[in-house]
Amino acid sequence: MSAINHFERSALNYFAASPLDRLTVKRRDDGWLSERLLSSNTRIVPVQNGQNLIAHGEPTRAALLTPDEASVLLSAATPILLGEMDGMVYFAVDVPPDDADVQAALAEFGGFGELRAVYSAVDRFTGALMAYAKGMVYWHQRHKFCGDCGSRSLSAEGGFMRVCTNAACGAKHFPRTDPAIIVLIYAGDKCLLGRQPTWPPGRYSIIAGFVEPGESAEDAVKREAMEEAGVHVGRIEYQASQPWPFPSSLMLGYMAEAASTDVDLIDEELEAAFGLRGRRWPTWCARANSSCRRIFRFRTGSSSAGLMRVQRGNWRNWSRDRHGRNRHKNTKSTKIQRKLAFGNSWA
Repeated sequence: MSAINHFERSALNYFAASPLDRLTVKRRDDGWLSERLLSSNTRIVPVQNGQNLIAHGEPTRAALLTPDEASVLLSAATPILLGEMDGMVYFAVDVPPDDADVQAALAEFGGFGELRAVYSAVDRFTGALMAYAKGMVYWHQRHKFCGDCGSRSLSAEGGFMRVCTNAACGAKHFPRTDPAIIVLIYAGDKCLLGRQPTWPPGRYSIIAGFVEPGESAEDAVKREAMEEAGVHVGRIEYQASQPWPFPSSLMLGYMAEAASTDVDLIDEELEAAFGLRGRRWPTWCARANSSCRRIFRFRTGSSSAGLMRVQRGNWRNWSRDRHGRNRHKNTKSTKIQRKLAFGNSWA
């Protein structure tokens, strides 16, 4: 039996397999950190309110600033060491939104935008760097106060630790990420899709949710399938993982065989769920470039992207809205097309 190389699988996913050296030992070297913040071989990755700084003009690219260009920002905020690649060291910085001087200085280089909207337009290394910076800044924003005693905490070790300022407490806090599962539930040549009521028209996804305390990732797969769609699953297969910085998750991708195909939207998180069939397993998923896209590639052996024709129509019980009504009553299937965008290969 040949072993599955899960790293190779996960490396296909956007944000994953970054070649950045995280410089774990250097985080504790305050002298080295200070020197790097003066070096021309350093770049600053600004993040404000969960958004990355996008350079003006075309093509779409991240605004990665030299220490000189970011001098006003560095005087107002504490940098977070991200790592080094090819001699260039990168730091993330949380931009204070109410500092007029900082805002004016950064406006020269770009504007802040959602990573979701631009990551497929930048190279994969830069996209992973932006996601990494976004996740670290998010963690710092939510740990300004000690979770044990409520006192203010301070950044330490290059931003990879926060220390409580209360001498009687002194708790040390470290960055965390939230594990979540995303699972393609299938029965024969159909898979289950659903949509939340807040999503834009036409957006659907396979089932996903957070892993809760006291359960394995596979437990979460079974629970989420039942809670969101009322579907029992049998065989569960792990496929791949992906950093998912929206806002700060690790997505664990699975496939699961349905043991039942009656849909019941128990927790009403979804407004609709239905089965989808294609001429081959679809590589389409609303969570752009998420683990579910690459799951299909390993199912089919296909390496192609582009237009995928899928049929929607006679789904029998795999077609219910949250009020129990059938959403597709006609038996004549219609064809729809969804354009796929996988992003760029490593440069």
